[in-house]
Amino acid sequence: GDTKGAEEGAVALPRTGQEISYGAGDDGFVKAGVAWPNPRFVDHNNGTVTDILTTLMWLKDAGTAGPPQCSPGFYKTWTDGLNHVACLNASSYLGYRDWRLPNRDELLSLVDRSQVFPALPTSRPFINIRPSFWSATTNVAEPARVWALSTEDGAGIDYVKSASAGVWPVRQGQPVTY
Repeated sequence: GDTKGAEEGAVALPRTGQEISYGAGDDGFVKAGVAWPNPRFVDHNNGTVTDILTTLMWLKDAGTAGPPQCSPGFYKTWTDGLNHVACLNASSYLGYRDWRLPNRDELLSLVDRSQVFPALPTSRPFINIRPSFWSATTNVAEPARVWALSTEDGAGIDYVKSASAGVWPVRQGQPVTY
């Protein structure tokens, strides 16, 4: 029969970005996973950036951007973050009505394990990166808590929903080719 080398429907996980090896067999030595495209991000020069690796479209301004009626530029509670995204959609922000809070895995997909402060790829075109960002993923063991991303070290963190963090909306983009 025809073999494809992977199970149909299997997800090819990307590399972590760690290039330095600290011991034979570690992540920096093995470099397992799909290599990142170069360039990794496309700045559409319209306020959006597409990650070629995931095809996700992010706001270029990671600083809780939006039109004045959406109260941009402030840290928000998780509920206020969801309301901020709803306001972006009601306003057709940057021409789109399908913005959302990213899930935990989508946020973590931006992490470059070879970087800190922020733990994001050096080729990133993003501006106003906050120390932490909300995800849409509630901690099922403690529903008053939600997963967030610490951009300082790339860790997934567990916040109470009444705390404050940045809102970095995402939408499913289209594959970008050159």
